[in-house]
Amino acid sequence: YYAGSPLQLDFGELGDENEVRLVELQPGLPAQTRAIPLQGGRRLREVRGALDELEPFRELNETCWLRVLLECESERPGLADQVREILPSAVDVRLIRTRAEQREERESLSLLSPRAQFERYLRR
Repeated sequence: YYAGSPLQLDFGELGDENEVRLVELQPGLPAQTRAIPLQGGRRLREVRGALDELEPFRELNETCWLRVLLECESERPGLADQVREILPSAVDVRLIRTRAEQREERESLSLLSPRAQFERYLRR
């Protein structure tokens, strides 16, 4: 068994159940092991939605640290701050572009003029 950390340390551990192992030894008998789940600390959770859809996740603030996948059409300054006003326990905010932006992303750059390519670069 890998001892690891007794708490979730990063979002790569989402869904992991932390535990310790109790090993009981007696001379001449095989070792007996038992898993003991750990319940302490705040869990890590990932939530996804548009800014106006985050309110229902407010109840998680006391029990979890959150990664928020924010669905939006375009980036603008202060979005992460707005998310943290709703969800103060959001430690990681990532923007997920909606379909309109994804479609634009798939356009071939070779079809755009140099000026249009530069404008796209500046928007990002």
